[in-house]
Amino acid sequence: MKCNNLCTFVFAFLLALAALFPGAGKACADGITIRILHTSDTHSHFEPTADHLGGVARRRELVREIRRQGGNVLLVDAGDVFRGTLYFFEYRGEACAWVMNRIGYDAMAVGEHEFDLGDSALAQFAGEARFPLLAANLGVPASSPLSGKVLPYVVKEFGGQKVGIFGLITPDVMRANRLPGFSVGDPVAAANQTVAGLRSQGVNKVVLLSHLGYERDKALAASVQGIDVIVGGHSHTLLGNLPGSAGPYPTVVRSPSGDQVLVVASGKWGEYLGDLSVTFDDAGRVSAYSGGLYPLDSGVRHDREMSGMVKRFKAPIAGFEHTSIGVSSEMLDGSYYRIRKHETNLGDVIADAMRWKMASDGVQVALINSGAVRASIQAGDVFPWQVLSALPYGDEIVDMNLTGTQLLEALEIGVGQSGYGSAARFLVRAGSGAGVHGLARLLYAPSGRFPQVSGLRFWWNPRQPSGARIVDVQVWNGTRYEPIDPAATYRVAVNSYIAQGNDGYSVLTRGTDVYHTEIPMTDAVIEYVRSQGNLRVEMGRIYSTYGTTSIPEASTKWMVIAGLLVILVYSMVWGFRKWRKAR
Repeated sequence: MKCNNLCTFVFAFLLALAALFPGAGKACADGITIRILHTSDTHSHFEPTADHLGGVARRRELVREIRRQGGNVLLVDAGDVFRGTLYFFEYRGEACAWVMNRIGYDAMAVGEHEFDLGDSALAQFAGEARFPLLAANLGVPASSPLSGKVLPYVVKEFGGQKVGIFGLITPDVMRANRLPGFSVGDPVAAANQTVAGLRSQGVNKVVLLSHLGYERDKALAASVQGIDVIVGGHSHTLLGNLPGSAGPYPTVVRSPSGDQVLVVASGKWGEYLGDLSVTFDDAGRVSAYSGGLYPLDSGVRHDREMSGMVKRFKAPIAGFEHTSIGVSSEMLDGSYYRIRKHETNLGDVIADAMRWKMASDGVQVALINSGAVRASIQAGDVFPWQVLSALPYGDEIVDMNLTGTQLLEALEIGVGQSGYGSAARFLVRAGSGAGVHGLARLLYAPSGRFPQVSGLRFWWNPRQPSGARIVDVQVWNGTRYEPIDPAATYRVAVNSYIAQGNDGYSVLTRGTDVYHTEIPMTDAVIEYVRSQGNLRVEMGRIYSTYGTTSIPEASTKWMVIAGLLVILVYSMVWGFRKWRKAR
């Protein structure tokens, strides 16, 4: 009896509380927790990276393990699954679709690199994918094979509650691709319109798959009302307690009404799996959250089926590496001494490929440091493996605006450590071939900052002091060369190594409207050689106004002898001092 009275009292008390605070009772009844697993910018990396992170077999195993734990699990990708490895060249997205289907993705935003092979390749991918492709701000013409295959949003149900998922693509897609008839709308306007449409359908929980980049994601979260979670991509941003992290995981931004918006990102190449658990109240507002990035390292097992399929995908790639992509009637010279002191035809091909690839972004000039090139390509058929050997560092193309003055400064930096330095004046530069280039390299290593260029030609004097060596520069205007205008702005493509200011190219860190294309230089060269078929390289871009500036490749004997004498004298002095101390 006492128990019955007590139970009655407690029940009556709870009813009274529910009457006083109706929202609290309803939140308990109608609230829901969703676990959002996410990736972005995987760029066809099926195997673990050089850092021993990632791999689709590990990703599938971890996703399956999380799903076995139960609950409402949503797996999404924020775009750029295309481009980045030879898997993409071999399979054109087909393998990406198979992998994502097997892992069980629920939705994916379209990234700009999904268009790298045009709209037909993406349309084929969309037809094979068992998940929707999303981009609310992308206008697809009716004539495109992609028409009707990219949706603005989808609505999924969890426990009887609706969750709206929509996508946004970066406007950069129009910079990196030729897409006649396509259009990209303002992301903020498209987000406002899409959220309003979802709300009109009674959807009060909204997840955005954004391929805009971390900074734009935060700005959009603060500008648009009604978004709860932004899963970001494009900027390869790491969040949380990781080296190089750009912010906390999740990054909390306040919407215009003050509601919490959770912004997350997971880096690049599938090295991490993002895992965000979000609890929504009955009004669809975020009431609790937790999560972080899981490193896909050796602590995660490989899914056996996926591992086996990756091996099957990999087998034909060896054949692709040895499949001719074009023909060169002469050796493409990337030899150590030559390319670091002279214009070479391989340097010209690489720079031409970069300028050709980024012509859609208005690139007029391309410039690389010769140290990026590590091998020559023999005459005859050109193979992908040779391109990968010549450019082994994985540099990507970055383009930017530089003034004529800044471009001149970059060229001065490029030739600043070339010419007749003190070492060259000391060592004799004559004689007949001695076949001892290894020692010559130790004694006199030319600088890797020497430039290889496309879209301009220049004259320089190696006898002048560093910083005053450029004599004249002319830029190609499409029909002829014209003198560089120091006050004009030029669109310049460079490799990512020097874009960061390395090799002395600090001026490039002051470029404006910088676009990190994420396109490997190797990819651009392979595509360019394919497009040309038979390579014909027009030399005549770099001129020295004072004789030869290279170490004669067949006449290093006297230089080596002089170096040996220096070593001998130094050794004798060092040995004598050691003998004196021993006494």
